[in-house]
Amino acid sequence: MQNLVISALALVFSLVGIIIAWLAWRNARQTLLHQTVVSLENEYRLAEMLFAVKTLWDFYETHGASNLGQKYLEEYSRDNAWVASLPKDERIKAEASTLHCQRRIVSHFFEKVARLYFAKVIPKKIVFNIWPKNDLRIIPTILIPMETALAQELSGPTPAIRHRNLKRLYDDAP
Repeated sequence: MQNLVISALALVFSLVGIIIAWLAWRNARQTLLHQTVVSLENEYRLAEMLFAVKTLWDFYETHGASNLGQKYLEEYSRDNAWVASLPKDERIKAEASTLHCQRRIVSHFFEKVARLYFAKVIPKKIVFNIWPKNDLRIIPTILIPMETALAQELSGPTPAIRHRNLKRLYDDAP
């Protein structure tokens, strides 16, 4: 009888331990989600990101969709020549102002969002409440055409996995 009572108490304490561990895991997951979302929102709100997004849309509106990749490559070549002509101590600041750098800022940001979304770190509802389809429109309209042209120009393969994830992020948006 005493063994039965001890076994029952052990079972109860084990169940309580499992419940406490599950609650701690859930709390840690919620904290991670909150920290991740706040970090992404803060990054997206930066003036640097606003400038990058605006620069890309301005370039698109100036050149249109039909020759966007080619016009991007022309700008890329001009910017590279300009930056290379500067004294070394001025190049980093100049590079930061190039269209290529602005594209990288936006592209890498949305790649990060896509990775976190597909890893199920950030739920669909949260991702698309913060970045609706209209905000993600920059992916198929500007980023993918520019990056495809650049990859072809540099004799490399099109970054298919990155583009697939970015395109899926856009396509999943309601």
